[in-house]
Amino acid sequence: MTGPSALTGTGPLFRLALRLDRVRIVAWIAAVVLLVASSYLAYDTVFPDAAATAELTASFSSNTAFTLLLGQVHDLATPGGFTAWRSMGLSSIAVSLMAIFTVVRHTRAEEDSGRAELVASGVVGRHAALAAAVLLAVAGCLTAAVAVAASLIASSAQAGAVRGADVAGALALGAAIGATGVVFAGVAAVTAQLGSFSRTASALAGALLGATYVLRGWGAATSGMEWVEWLSPFGWGEQVLPYLENRWVLLALPVAATVVLLAVAGRLLARRDLGFGIVGQRPGRATAGPRLAGASALSWRLSRGALAGWLSAFVLLGALYGSVTSSIAGVFKDNPALAKILQQGGGSTDDLTLAFVGMIFTILALVATLNGVQRVLHGRTEEIEGRAEPLLAASVSRPAWLSSHGLAGLVSSTVVYAAGALAFGVVTAVTTDTAPLSWVLIAGLLELPAIWVLVGLCVALLGAAPRFLAAVWVVVGATFVLTLFGPVLGLPDAVLDLSAFNNVPDYLTQGLHVLPLGILTAIAAALVVAGFVGIRRRDLDQH
Repeated sequence: MTGPSALTGTGPLFRLALRLDRVRIVAWIAAVVLLVASSYLAYDTVFPDAAATAELTASFSSNTAFTLLLGQVHDLATPGGFTAWRSMGLSSIAVSLMAIFTVVRHTRAEEDSGRAELVASGVVGRHAALAAAVLLAVAGCLTAAVAVAASLIASSAQAGAVRGADVAGALALGAAIGATGVVFAGVAAVTAQLGSFSRTASALAGALLGATYVLRGWGAATSGMEWVEWLSPFGWGEQVLPYLENRWVLLALPVAATVVLLAVAGRLLARRDLGFGIVGQRPGRATAGPRLAGASALSWRLSRGALAGWLSAFVLLGALYGSVTSSIAGVFKDNPALAKILQQGGGSTDDLTLAFVGMIFTILALVATLNGVQRVLHGRTEEIEGRAEPLLAASVSRPAWLSSHGLAGLVSSTVVYAAGALAFGVVTAVTTDTAPLSWVLIAGLLELPAIWVLVGLCVALLGAAPRFLAAVWVVVGATFVLTLFGPVLGLPDAVLDLSAFNNVPDYLTQGLHVLPLGILTAIAAALVVAGFVGIRRRDLDQH
């Protein structure tokens, strides 16, 4: 009698993973489609005539900052060419993150929880879980590619007649974005075998994603180093040149890289034990020190690696944006249409540089919010997987347990954002001389109440209604859309004001308004209090 083959059970595991992740995947794809479609529809506003097109093409092409962040300018004469340049990088990052989280969630995270061992005790092959996770991630990437292409074709139809070149360019852009995500599905498959925890696997894959994106930007922005772009999956996608040459043959590069990565992941999986990574854990001390006493200390200890990664990324990102602020603002000053877009959040025509600074602070705050939300949601994971119950059965009180995750999320997001804002503010003040450093830093700190509102909502739900915590991602997604795309889409003020970040006054251009900040802080405090009241009254919920 022979045992199951290595892939036995892949189908049922794939269907289960799809059922569990269908909402998450749809949300990721919707965000990518919105980003791409909004860029396409904004073309006529940014480039009102041929003269503006020629002027801005020259400005963007010679601007190192834009090249570093978005890549080389290849063709801005058409809406499709502009969309490919403007949105490919960010869309590829989003699809790649979707792939990473999907693979890690259904491989390493399942081993962390012990569910993988239960599944493996049945008639399931050794590689079935990995194969199902990769198939789901690849299916998500391919769906994103099709959705991007369809949205671009629909956008071109709305703008006028659809030409064959529009269809081919849309398909090429969608394929390039999806192919980049597929590569990082392979990367996550490898990192899931290396680390012994899901957070380690995600951090390794995320670090490689960030490094390759920076590598692509450095190669594009540095004269004589263009060949470096070919070392990055993001560079491969850019070199497809959608809407210009549509170099389909280059899509063989991400496909080949993915095949190699999956082969490596399969070999590593065969060499390790279930529940352990290739890189073993260091033995801990026999006794805990005084700094490890209490639930909060344990929570901080377990998350210190992730926090260090967030801090490093934000300091680097803040310094990068600060170093290019002056050159980016110069481009906006030369074009009234772009100036109008930049001012939609309340910027002044007298100083577009300050308006741009305010916009960057908002972007940093939005991303920092994800850190706080993720930190609070980890408490729900601890509860579902049964690790909270032993703590609460001992000497840890319910408020202390909630504090170890809820207040930790508030503090973590505050520290991460403050680090990035400080780096951005200092570099901006030094390189632009547009405002005193103290003014810039005050403007940055005013974003904190908006962060606290969203993280406070997580605390309230974790404490009072944990089953509805998944709805937080809907709120976060809607906040991103209203804050970043709402003005461009022309949404009414009443709708825009639903975003907490749209209620933060722009201190550099409008002055200090205490009332909205006080209201946001009061809302955040009320949400946190609701969470602490709720945790005392509810039962543990492991479903």
